[in-house]
Amino acid sequence: MSNKSTSNLQPTLGGPRRKHGRALARAGITPQSARAGQLWIPPSASLASRKISFRSRGSFRGTIVNARANREMHYESTLERDAMYILMARRNVAEIRDQPPAVRYFDRDGHSRHHWFDLEVHLTNGTRYALAVKQESQVDRSGILETLDLIREQRPAGCAEHIALRTERQITRVRADNARLIVRANGCRREDDVEQMRTFVQTLRGSAKIGDVLRASNADARGFMAIVCLIFDGDLVTVGTNPITSETQIHLSGTEQIGGR
Repeated sequence: MSNKSTSNLQPTLGGPRRKHGRALARAGITPQSARAGQLWIPPSASLASRKISFRSRGSFRGTIVNARANREMHYESTLERDAMYILMARRNVAEIRDQPPAVRYFDRDGHSRHHWFDLEVHLTNGTRYALAVKQESQVDRSGILETLDLIREQRPAGCAEHIALRTERQITRVRADNARLIVRANGCRREDDVEQMRTFVQTLRGSAKIGDVLRASNADARGFMAIVCLIFDGDLVTVGTNPITSETQIHLSGTEQIGGR
């Protein structure tokens, strides 16, 4: 009697539940989940006009995906990669192109030259920027400043109307880390969380720490990411230029003339 009762409590391999699962699988039916109805689309290839070698001892090279465009982008240094993240975290950036087609210009001796910009950026207002990305220590010996001056003077066909050099002075570690956080928050964005937090922060008067806002709104970890999404959206502004954490002070956009990423 005892043995029989115990055996009845043990799971039976191939029992009714398992058979039912196999029947559903044969019928092509899968249980509903939080990702039901979503389709993963692989990113498209980079639009880079020249190939880069990923096997190099002299630099750090790789690929990231611009989720907003669902397209790969190749970089040839950590500074270039960080510049990409900072651009992806800006609402006014409509498109980023890595390694755009070379522009032809003439040096001071009249010789024809070609220059590949690292990035071409299209803003939402239609303005285009051609960006050269260099370590500060490489600027003088590379001659990049003279090259950019010549291109500005000659305005070769196909070149963006604005030309700029970016170094670690603009591409700071903090800005890059904050940008990665913003990109990640948008990647896991939940609109219901964002809208609830947007409604709550309308009650803010002055500045408050992110941690205090989360405690007052009874928000969980998703609430932090919702606040980061609101920073991207422009509803909230950070005070200072430090990493975005629970200690960061935030305020409603337009309520104070301080702060920013």
